Amino acid sequence: MSFNILVHIYSALFVVSLIVLFELIFVLKKNKSLKTILIGYVSGVLWYSASHLYCSYYGYNRVLLELPFPLLSICFMTLFSTLCYNKVKNYVIVFSVISLLNYLAFVIYYLFIKPVDIRIPLSDENVLGEYVSYIKLGYLIAFLVISGSLYVKMQSKYQADNIYFKRIKSWICFFIVGVVIIFISGINRIFNGYNSELSRYLNSLVLFITVLALLFRPKFLNTSKLSISLSNYFTKKPDTEIDHITFNEAFYDNLYFLNADASMEDLSKKLKVSSDTLYRYIYANYKSGFNDLVNENRVKYFIDIVKSKKHNNYTIDALSQLAGFSSRHHLYKPFKKFHGGVPSDFMKSLDYM
Repeated sequence: MSFNILVHIYSALFVVSLIVLFELIFVLKKNKSLKTILIGYVSGVLWYSASHLYCSYYGYNRVLLELPFPLLSICFMTLFSTLCYNKVKNYVIVFSVISLLNYLAFVIYYLFIKPVDIRIPLSDENVLGEYVSYIKLGYLIAFLVISGSLYVKMQSKYQADNIYFKRIKSWICFFIVGVVIIFISGINRIFNGYNSELSRYLNSLVLFITVLALLFRPKFLNTSKLSISLSNYFTKKPDTEIDHITFNEAFYDNLYFLNADASMEDLSKKLKVSSDTLYRYIYANYKSGFNDLVNENRVKYFIDIVKSKKHNNYTIDALSQLAGFSSRHHLYKPFKKFHGGVPSDFMKSLDYM
């Protein structure tokens, strides 16, 4: 009975992961580093589910079953690091490299130097001794500490009253829950063996949670060039250039486009560059003029606050002003251009009127 349940779980996980993989490939467009990490994670889930399906029918295979775990844990840490610093920190890279080298060393050693039947888990103390359990325990603790510290740092810095930050904070909670479940499952595997049914159910649970979280990620991540960077230290480029992170912090993170007095001249002063330099930067990176970029993001923000249903009693005029427009009349043309239709019809479709 348990065998049949697990087979169905692995089959469902494989299908869902395959759908999410294609969705990420074709929908997530501009965040290349984030896209690479998420595709790597889903690929690991696909490997996990496919290998377990294979082994459910043909028997345990150490090489197939144990590879996804270092890959998945590395993706967890690099995701947190990217969202927190807009880059993968050196200590995350070092830990990731050590994890992969450690896995490859075990595979090579116990396949070719001191052969052990691939149908026997490396975690089996009767075969390899207690030191393997100590290594795995140390790895789990390091994984928990690194992921947890990145998560805490990210949460503490996402304190601005920013609708995008709030969505990132809520979204990333699914992954930290996954980290905790993986840690519990790993401890259970160390003491009860790789084939523990509890670990299998826990691992499947966390993979389902996180894969579905990827599918229902904040939509602005799909098309925005927003760089989620919380570091206050940047290397300044000459005045003739604009740093991507600096622009994203000024324009997106600080919600500059909601400023009623937003202008090319004002933003160029904040960035300490000329208006011509700012114009060239915006056109080169967004294929747009300044006013269109501002209005497009105002329309997206308007749609976000309407969908959030926190302002049900607000008039269209009030919502327009929250989104940076001086009145509803200044909203209509940009809304039709960047979304289509009119705001009142859009709100009616959401049962606002």
